[in-house]
Amino acid sequence: LGAVFDADRGEYLINGVPLDPNKLYAIATSDYVSAGDTGYPDLASSQIQPRVVPSDFTGTLSTISSIVCRAVANSPNECLDKIRAYDYFDEIQMAPVDPKPGKTPGEQLWIWSFLHRPPPVPGTKGQGSQQDRVQNNVQQRTLWDLTLSKLSLGLTRVGHTGDDFDVNTNFSGITSPGVNTLSSNTITSDFQAQLSRNWKSDQIFAAPAYTYNVQYKGQPDDFSQLNQVTDLGSFDLGYRHTRGERRPEQFDFAFTEHFETPLTAAFNAFTLSSTHKGAHGEDIKDQLRFHIDRSYTLLTRPGLRWKRRVSSVEFGPEWGHEWNTLTGINFLTAGTTISCPATSAQTIGQCFKSNLAVMKPNTIPATTRNGQDHTGTYWKLNLTVPFHPRVSYVLTDIGDWFFVRYATETSTSTLLRDYSQHQLKFTIFPSFSIGPEYDVLLYRNKSVGALNGHFLFQNQLIMKAQWNFDIFNNRDKGRQLKYAPSASK
Repeated sequence: LGAVFDADRGEYLINGVPLDPNKLYAIATSDYVSAGDTGYPDLASSQIQPRVVPSDFTGTLSTISSIVCRAVANSPNECLDKIRAYDYFDEIQMAPVDPKPGKTPGEQLWIWSFLHRPPPVPGTKGQGSQQDRVQNNVQQRTLWDLTLSKLSLGLTRVGHTGDDFDVNTNFSGITSPGVNTLSSNTITSDFQAQLSRNWKSDQIFAAPAYTYNVQYKGQPDDFSQLNQVTDLGSFDLGYRHTRGERRPEQFDFAFTEHFETPLTAAFNAFTLSSTHKGAHGEDIKDQLRFHIDRSYTLLTRPGLRWKRRVSSVEFGPEWGHEWNTLTGINFLTAGTTISCPATSAQTIGQCFKSNLAVMKPNTIPATTRNGQDHTGTYWKLNLTVPFHPRVSYVLTDIGDWFFVRYATETSTSTLLRDYSQHQLKFTIFPSFSIGPEYDVLLYRNKSVGALNGHFLFQNQLIMKAQWNFDIFNNRDKGRQLKYAPSASK
């Protein structure tokens, strides 16, 4: 009960989706069948913590007939009592063998492709209308699902004796690797999770996520540089509807409320024309360094999603509002206020440079804020290609194109934003993987008139360690945290 054979594709379905050999399932059967020499060694060898010898069975045991008896009998006292495991088993010490064949990398890729048609699998559907209804109720039952699809953390620190000025002065020109490296600290982290409630044709879900990559880099006799490569948090609350029942390949209607905001305030540093003496007597350019408050965006997204196993693509229109949008900066310097609005003809940076002569280190910046509407389209792409049971390519791509123009838009408004992550994952444990990742950001700002926006291509290559898990039933939660499906079809 609970496994239905799909004659069209020649495979078994569990909870309406194909049986995944890389996912953890709980099977109810007798101890003798699961661990004994019964001709089913896969049941014993596939357990996370297998009981391979009689001494592994501790406590008490129940016969199947006694469990059924207690469920249907008027008086449970008429049923057999539990049995002490020590009294039941004899002293044998023999583990079942594991004859499971492995899959080659070529077979993994072939199974993933659209051209693969599985051969017939032994088994038939339940006979009789009553059994069919019971089987369907099990397959399409209501499920809770908690998935941590990504949690990665990277920390890098470079330190040395003395300060960065000493390194630059005493070791400049040396070609030995690492000798003239300045101090730096880098923090990278990614997080994606989803809690969902699944019915036969409907799903509600809540999905928090963030991506963070910040580098602090030392400079000789000067302030450290701060590079905020990625710094964004988001939360999706949504509903999906599928026509018909849960299936491995299906089209969904999705309705999502998407909220996003930077995790930390944006940092800015403008170089001035004046100089100051450093700690070692060096002339150093002054800087005006300050943070800009965060903005908050809420977008409504109705869309269509096509899902095949773990891969999916989703797209649709979107519209919403951004609060606390930066519209300009007023610089108070020497009793005079210089306004640098983010107009369609000039960016804030261009305005600052044109007034560089009067800007001082003690200049006070003050931002001007307003609300901004956004309308356009969005897309999400998740693609997993398995090359080997432990090696896979994973592509994640999210993007926005706000092609509708409003009269209030300036050079700080977004026209196009596409962020993609290309991962080559090597699975060490079922829930833990490492591998290189190549991230790409495509961006273009939006304006009208003389300033028609600028295009940015940004990329970075990093090595990541990643942890993930998938809890889809109420049994053995602790073990499921340690076990997660690796790359699947």
